[in-house]
Amino acid sequence: PDLPDAERRQLAKDSFRGFGLALCDTLASARYDRVEFCRRLTLEGLENLVAAEEAGKGVFVLSAHLGCWEAAAQAVALARGPLHAVGRPLDNPHLSRRLFQLRRRFGNGVIEKRGAARAMLKHLKAGDRVGILIDQHPREGEGIQVPFFGHPARTSDVLARLSLRSGAPVVTIVGLPEPRGRYRVVFGEPLWPGDATAGLNPSSDEAVSTLTRRYNRLMEEQIRRWPHLWLWIHNRWKP
Repeated sequence: PDLPDAERRQLAKDSFRGFGLALCDTLASARYDRVEFCRRLTLEGLENLVAAEEAGKGVFVLSAHLGCWEAAAQAVALARGPLHAVGRPLDNPHLSRRLFQLRRRFGNGVIEKRGAARAMLKHLKAGDRVGILIDQHPREGEGIQVPFFGHPARTSDVLARLSLRSGAPVVTIVGLPEPRGRYRVVFGEPLWPGDATAGLNPSSDEAVSTLTRRYNRLMEEQIRRWPHLWLWIHNRWKP
């Protein structure tokens, strides 16, 4: 929001190109088997995910519609095992079926967004990885208002509530396109719910709000680093 108009217009154009890249890449990458996909990966900070897993509480893998987010999810499966990602079916059932097939091809799972909390807790109790994208505007009556780029944005609070309830840490991830059809996947340091809400009642709304604000700040930091790769066409700030 602090950019001048000319830079905003250029960023809008770059964002459309970035989304086209992500879409075409997702479809084109279907021809890669496990070996070829691994050859195209550069992983940074994988030790952060390993450290979070060693706590035995399961791990939330947090990301946004930034860069090659589908490739990033596949990288988790290839490096550490299945990632069970929350998502809703696309409006086009044929495209949705194809996309879900691509997401599952290296062992990842898909958790239907409607009523996902129970399935998410089940996977966490089993010590699994649960993926969630937090940069989408939730439905009316869902989520809470917290700042995002300095403006109020309704944000899902499910991640914060389940992290506080289970003690599962959160690890951020971003998949960046590299030259020659490669990907650089960056894992952030684990965010432990108790550390982020020290001194607060973990079952309180204040703790949930504090943690959700923290997640938004983490996503905002990533987007500011690579603004041309975020899905700006999504109306994130609608009432």
